[in-house]
Amino acid sequence: NLSLFASDVQCLFRKYTTDVKITPGVTGSQRNAGLALNYRTTSDGLSQYFVALLNTADSLFGFYYFNGATLTQLSEAQVNDVREDDWYRITLTAVPDTITQTSVNITATLDGITDPSIAVILNVNISSNTFGNDSGLAGLYARRSRSYFSFWRIDEASP
Repeated sequence: NLSLFASDVQCLFRKYTTDVKITPGVTGSQRNAGLALNYRTTSDGLSQYFVALLNTADSLFGFYYFNGATLTQLSEAQVNDVREDDWYRITLTAVPDTITQTSVNITATLDGITDPSIAVILNVNISSNTFGNDSGLAGLYARRSRSYFSFWRIDEASP
């Protein structure tokens, strides 16, 4: 599921933040939650976006690209001691690469709120061609998961 924020007209020079709690859910539920970035529809009708995602079932925090058919891992880290029903803060920042000027620097962070010892930072550099224009939407993401989001915040970010 995606809950997209339509009132912001760009996704570059932005830092998105949310706090999330992932619960066990019903039988067959996945256990994940995250932030979506640069959601857009292609000319052939496919949805494409990036997502910073915490998966408590597999103890993974990653940054992924959805190309309209599959979710592709761009960066991923094993996170020890993640637990269901704990609170986590996820941030996702997108700024242009000032050196190459042909790519976008993405930083995804995971910080434990219930367990402050959890701290993960992922840095990914994405070509401008893959990132696309910066007019895509951003928002909250959970796939077949019972997850609670406590807030949604957008800040300006600088390179």
